[in-house]
Amino acid sequence: MKADVSLALSIAASSLLVLGVLHGLQLLLIHFKLLAPAPGATRQAVWSCIILNSITLAAACSTYFQLCGNGSGSSQGLATVSAGFLQEGVCLRYLAPIPTTEY
Repeated sequence: MKADVSLALSIAASSLLVLGVLHGLQLLLIHFKLLAPAPGATRQAVWSCIILNSITLAAACSTYFQLCGNGSGSSQGLATVSAGFLQEGVCLRYLAPIPTTEY
């Protein structure tokens, strides 16, 4: 459980940092008239959207890690015993990494 909370917090913090930097770059481009500002986007609305996107990304990544492990096949998630075939079906069919040969 500690690893899940730690993973979620680190993903939330890093995605907040990255999205904040990208927003700063967008503001710089707007300041130098290289990019048009978004109509109706207030500063509070933009930052609340950045924070919500960071939290959503952290929740999705930590849920995936808890259910499917790290995706390498050798590591199993925490829900291996209780989920059984449903967990295997979801992780192998819908959430499995796409092989490079399919590109």
